[in-house]
Amino acid sequence: MAALLEAKPAASFKIAAYLLKQTHVHFPSALTRFYRMLHNPKIDDLKLSRQLLAGLSVARQELIIALDWTEWHPPLRMLLASVISGKRALPVFAAAFRKNDIPRSQNTWENNFLKLLVQNLNSLGKSATFLADRGFRRVAFLRASSSNKKVITLSSA
Repeated sequence: MAALLEAKPAASFKIAAYLLKQTHVHFPSALTRFYRMLHNPKIDDLKLSRQLLAGLSVARQELIIALDWTEWHPPLRMLLASVISGKRALPVFAAAFRKNDIPRSQNTWENNFLKLLVQNLNSLGKSATFLADRGFRRVAFLRASSSNKKVITLSSA
């Protein structure tokens, strides 16, 4: 967890380099340790997300979280929530889906994703402002986030 928070860019080589300094192992071993953690089925994604949110919210009263879909290793798409920190966006919650498995409307996936994210924030007693493009601008999305403070949708340029 410390490596994920301290490595700055959320890149596997940067995280492995941080682990290398902390654990005094060789770089390939540090990278393997990180990949094992990512592939460990015993890791609770919600708990990992909650710990990342807790670590990033220590010095902040309210978080700014960007939500967006991204293409990721075809045929996968990833819905990603990232905390805005200065000029960076630090991923705190993600869900990857095969394009064929997403129903005609991806609204249900987005709403459930947001409900889980808001549940984590509420369990920490934190509020957030959500930034999203106009694809997220709909009543069901606003309801899904309503148990937290604010939602801001931005139209894409």
